[in-house]
Amino acid sequence: ETNCLRPYNKNSKLVSVSICEEEDKSHAFMLTDKVIPYFKEWLKTRHIIKISHNSSFERKWSIVKLGVNPVNLNIDTMLLAHALDNRDMGGMSIKFLAPIFIGTTVWNANVEAELKPSEKDIKQYGTYAINTIHRIPKRILLTYNAIDSLVEYRTAIVLLDQLKHFYETFPEIEE
Repeated sequence: ETNCLRPYNKNSKLVSVSICEEEDKSHAFMLTDKVIPYFKEWLKTRHIIKISHNSSFERKWSIVKLGVNPVNLNIDTMLLAHALDNRDMGGMSIKFLAPIFIGTTVWNANVEAELKPSEKDIKQYGTYAINTIHRIPKRILLTYNAIDSLVEYRTAIVLLDQLKHFYETFPEIEE
């Protein structure tokens, strides 16, 4: 999680990270000076396939704030959803996709307000506005973060399976 949408100013920060390694196992942690070197090594590890929702966002933050271009960041649930349905619906967030594809309930209600900057700050700073993520108690933030990565992982499994069977689902479309 970050304190704003863009990593390009001195006040932007990577706050916490979650890594999901299998369908029912996720690890969330605060991004402190102590863990940054290990996290950077994980980002550079070639044999680990990394999943995200909006890999462009993840890649920008990793490059700008950590100086690492993530290796094998190959699965993007947002792009997979667009590959299956490329209509301009405006809503391809994981919070929209997960209930549809894996039947999850809302998991972000207790943190959502703090992850968005104030309207006043948005008007003044645009996408550089800082949110109030620091107000979220760490246990709540990390729990949200862990659930978020589990949801992305499970959504990726469903989307990859649907993409694999795309031509079976729509037989009128020729390969």
